Amino acid sequence: MENLKSKLEILFNQNFFSDEFDPEGEFPEIAQELLNSYSWKDIYSICFEHFTNNCVTADELYNALNLYYIYSFIEQPIPNPYELIGYILFRIDIEQDWDKYGEFIDTFTISILDKSLGSNLMTDGYYRTWEDPKTIDAIELWKSKGVK
Repeated sequence: MENLKSKLEILFNQNFFSDEFDPEGEFPEIAQELLNSYSWKDIYSICFEHFTNNCVTADELYNALNLYYIYSFIEQPIPNPYELIGYILFRIDIEQDWDKYGEFIDTFTISILDKSLGSNLMTDGYYRTWEDPKTIDAIELWKSKGVK
């Protein structure tokens, strides 16, 4: 498990927005090797831990989520979609920072729900993840944990 964790740390220590980062280079290949070699449960557990322990600013989380997306982890269902979405929207104020993060976060969170719950929310032009009562409850839970 430590080997998996160290490889995921390497993947998430990349700057997605850097000119040096190649979205078709070695890092997506490493991610694919991990998907082929380890259980998704173990991979996701470490990803979730990374998001919630290492991504304490909106920009850090935005970078990590873009990496998660480019590594095709977004294609996997997760056991706790509202917990993750709650954390994302706890860290990123989607309404205040729509121009910077909005479209990506909207698509990302709906993709998580569609993949994890078998829903088809991507085709619902009126659904807003941040207005979903389950998401609101999850955001409030993160706030109540005293997470800074």
